[in-house]
Amino acid sequence: MDLDPGEGPFSEAQRRVAGSAPFPDPAQPITVIRNNHSNIPLGSILNKGEIILLLTPVVVIRERGETPGRDPFEILGRAVAAKHAGVRHVPYTALNGITNTHAAFIRAARVVIFVVSGPPRLGQVDQVELGRAVQRLARGKPFIMITTLSASPVDDDFPTALQVTEMNQRNLQTLAESLFVRELHTKSLASEGSLPAHGRPETNWSIEVWDTLKDMGAVSALWNECLPSQFKMDANKLRSVLARGDDAFYHVVCMPQTSLVIGLCTTYTVQATRQSDELIGYLATLIVDPRYRGQGIGRALHDHALSWLRRMVGLSHIQLGSSFPRLLRGLPTSVDSEHWFVKRGWDIGMPGNEIRDLLLETDAWPSAMPEDIEIRRSYRQATPDDLSSLRELLERSLVMPQHAGWLEQYTAAIDTGRLDNIIVGMHGRTIVATALIYQPNDDSTLERNLPWAGAIGTDVGGITCVYIADVQAGSLQIQRDSIMIRLLDTCVAIHQRRGMARVFLDGVRGGFDAYQALGMWSRGHWRRNEIDHYS
Repeated sequence: MDLDPGEGPFSEAQRRVAGSAPFPDPAQPITVIRNNHSNIPLGSILNKGEIILLLTPVVVIRERGETPGRDPFEILGRAVAAKHAGVRHVPYTALNGITNTHAAFIRAARVVIFVVSGPPRLGQVDQVELGRAVQRLARGKPFIMITTLSASPVDDDFPTALQVTEMNQRNLQTLAESLFVRELHTKSLASEGSLPAHGRPETNWSIEVWDTLKDMGAVSALWNECLPSQFKMDANKLRSVLARGDDAFYHVVCMPQTSLVIGLCTTYTVQATRQSDELIGYLATLIVDPRYRGQGIGRALHDHALSWLRRMVGLSHIQLGSSFPRLLRGLPTSVDSEHWFVKRGWDIGMPGNEIRDLLLETDAWPSAMPEDIEIRRSYRQATPDDLSSLRELLERSLVMPQHAGWLEQYTAAIDTGRLDNIIVGMHGRTIVATALIYQPNDDSTLERNLPWAGAIGTDVGGITCVYIADVQAGSLQIQRDSIMIRLLDTCVAIHQRRGMARVFLDGVRGGFDAYQALGMWSRGHWRRNEIDHYS
């Protein structure tokens, strides 16, 4: 059975270009080009009842004896279904592309398999490019690209890719078997002489788990070489931030001859809420020595880190950046790397994903605050008498994913007797707002988790985890704004009494003009990016 959608003037040129791909062993009709995420065998990543989506092109049957109108990939669909119950086999066409119907199937699937039967006809969209669109819609789900020798070359944007010598009945049945076996014939494009985009040969980089007690000087040097000036830290400060428990996983690439650390990726997991077993995965930082970029180190670390996080039971989604510890809050807008992450499935364009860290010279803070709308409200440091209602409010309210880690920071302040670092807004005897403050070198959990105030200077105090309860009466927005201003005013006043000349407010979402009117200016500007709903 010849599946021949590729007749036309471009077919022969495409076949010549495809010659740069590894030539399969005739005895091995299925070749694994890449399996960077360990998606094969499928049995290792699938649970009972989870859906495999098989997307195959509508093609013309060329094999003698076949019935016109029958889907030639039906054999593949049946063979995969024999291995795993729950296969959805959906065709696509080059003319109509990927439709809303396809998108609905993609959202429901746990694994997406995309088949490319050959190069495009004149005027048609390349099936490989359609596969790229499907991979973006899959948003981090396991994605497997399957092509023939005649198709356009499959680049390293597809971490899991297989090649079939010819799509006949026997090979399609073998292909289905291959998706569920561990040992496969594997060759790398780089090993056959093709070059990455930067023109330098790739290396099969060895990725190691990094011990924070080792090579801190080298890692600190790499950190300060790669990141903008406002994120630089000395070795001791970096060690205190990275010294974590079982929720932290650090991965490095070292030069084989010298063991010099040339790439670092930091990852964390945090329980989404106290009421849920779901975890949020954080890819907090990914840095590569500028002298060794363009050789696949960043991609290898990225893919390895995501694979590592995806092994965690209960993982709901993966976020770029981290909250606690606060290494990088997301993707810094000052770093030109958006396209690199978009190519790897990260959603950069999410509405409302802009976050800023703000800095204030305390002398610039308005000396007179407008009167609070509600005269019964007051703002002060917490006392032991507040503990019961404070705990009840926090445990009831800090349940959203955007509050992940907040409750732990408040609990640490309470358990270590640092109630003076908890600021409360009171409506009569009811707590309606809270914030945490901290100072450099005060040996608090917050100071260790949030290093950037201290990195700016020893006279910089921090404000974080600002929470305002729902306001029931009057104009909601006016009251929330009034509470926020008075709460910040109390925090700034306490910092001034403690000798702080500047105040650092982190993780602000929206309302930037209002903060600027209060004398604050942007110290860090982030885009918060996610691969959503992994499991």
